[in-house]
Amino acid sequence: MRGLERICWALGIVFLCAYAGIRMDGEAGRQRGILAFQAAYAETSLGTAGGLDYAALPEPDYSLWNKQRIDDYRKSLEAEVEPPRGILRIPALDLAAPIFPGTDELVLNRGIGLIDGTARLGTPGNIGLSAHRDGFFRVLKDISAGDEIIVQSPRGTLTYRVNETFVIDKMDDHVLDPTGTPTVTLVTCYPFYFVGHAPKRFIVRATLAEQSQQQTDPALAADELPGQAAGT
Repeated sequence: MRGLERICWALGIVFLCAYAGIRMDGEAGRQRGILAFQAAYAETSLGTAGGLDYAALPEPDYSLWNKQRIDDYRKSLEAEVEPPRGILRIPALDLAAPIFPGTDELVLNRGIGLIDGTARLGTPGNIGLSAHRDGFFRVLKDISAGDEIIVQSPRGTLTYRVNETFVIDKMDDHVLDPTGTPTVTLVTCYPFYFVGHAPKRFIVRATLAEQSQQQTDPALAADELPGQAAGT
């Protein structure tokens, strides 16, 4: 019995060591993958193509922000996120912010979210961008018809002009439908100073006024990385 017990203990230790080795190798592979992903992106998009300099973006103007949103933004800087896909600028509102894929909480604390299912940056169609009403997009309360909205990506720089602003129910998503003309749609919660979960959405619609196209490899577009299929 003692011999059998020793054998069982020995086998248990062997299996445990093997499992630990597999986990360590898997984690090392994951880290290598992340580093390779980031390096590929830096070399093919925001690092060089299109002349974009994400690091040169100014510190956000917190003067209109909710205190909790300021704290959430600063905490988000410590977390790992995908590299930004582009930069959103609204000169009349002194807004300049990075655009990240998706609209989860971390993304919206860090910058502007590219809404899934809408057009890719730098392409014709309806580009949907979202941000918090008590953070980056609180300045939208002062936006006016005719203001410029500039979207920069490795594909080039697109300049839009605001056509209209309006308010819709939070469950109404028709504003994200495809459009016949190149459009950018900004979405945030409304009212801007509502306490709790806001019941409405504030919408800014702008159509393309000017385009400066970059000469980049279409396979390495703003939201496409090596080995990644096109799409949002």
